[in-house]
Amino acid sequence: MNSKEFIIERATDIVYHYTNVRSAQDILSSGFFKLSSTAGTKAEKQYAPPGYPYFLSLSRSKVGDYHRYVGPSGVMFVLDGRWLSSRYPVKPIDFWYAGKTPDTLKKGEWSTISPENKKSMWQYNPERTSESEDRLFSKENAVPIDPVTAVHIYIREADERHSPWVRQTMLAAKARRIKTYLYNDLDAWRFQDTRKSVPAGELKKLLRGAEPTSYYRRPARGAGGYGKSSLLDWIELIKKNPGQELSKSADKLRYNIRYYGDFSSQLENDLHNAKKPDSSEYKLAVTLTNYMSKNNLDVNTLMNALKQKWGGK
Repeated sequence: MNSKEFIIERATDIVYHYTNVRSAQDILSSGFFKLSSTAGTKAEKQYAPPGYPYFLSLSRSKVGDYHRYVGPSGVMFVLDGRWLSSRYPVKPIDFWYAGKTPDTLKKGEWSTISPENKKSMWQYNPERTSESEDRLFSKENAVPIDPVTAVHIYIREADERHSPWVRQTMLAAKARRIKTYLYNDLDAWRFQDTRKSVPAGELKKLLRGAEPTSYYRRPARGAGGYGKSSLLDWIELIKKNPGQELSKSADKLRYNIRYYGDFSSQLENDLHNAKKPDSSEYKLAVTLTNYMSKNNLDVNTLMNALKQKWGGK
């Protein structure tokens, strides 16, 4: 697939982006959608045009497959697809190959699977649509929220965990004068039936609770143990030159690259684990991805460059 093919692709006039309330609050407060990275993930990178290492998942349908299952709360952004298409390449992607069943799932067996197991196997549902995702590609890791025309928020019931985040999300949306609707009826939320949105007089009942609290993030796993990201070591080897002092973990990585062969898979794993905006290592992945994109490097060519730089053969 070459970049010329992306020129004729465009989003439909209206597209949707589904996320959780915490991410939605961050998007509305910052004014940007933070994009996932394709670096280190071959399955993702194959869809991206050259020079566009970031992507945002969109849907053509407000009842699409990527938000088939919703928990206690969720947020749907409605965006102007024409605005997006005039600025970014957008292409329909069927990442999971709709309706394709695994070898272990016999024909007709879908109906016998329990609802709980179906949730973890939704990509094999024969009822799935073929164009499950419209993927927007970008050279930068953020897209402004200018094309957002409405925000639809769902909360099943008032609770101390979700209500505060929903309240903050609504306040952030209204501060930007974006049309905002709250639902506690899942079907009404799915179909964006604003007639069934929660009346203003009942909002306080659903949104009561303390201020939202931060949530646990798994400590980064790196060569230096938990708490230090391995991506810091890769960045250190890129920024420093032979003769400069390295940290203990970066020096260990340098030694391993020089004497123990190809460490491409380790770098791919590190980037893959940090590719999403909600990762604690996301900013480091962006730094590394931007460097690779600017210098026209992939994981393998970066590895070869580091081996040469630090004395490898």
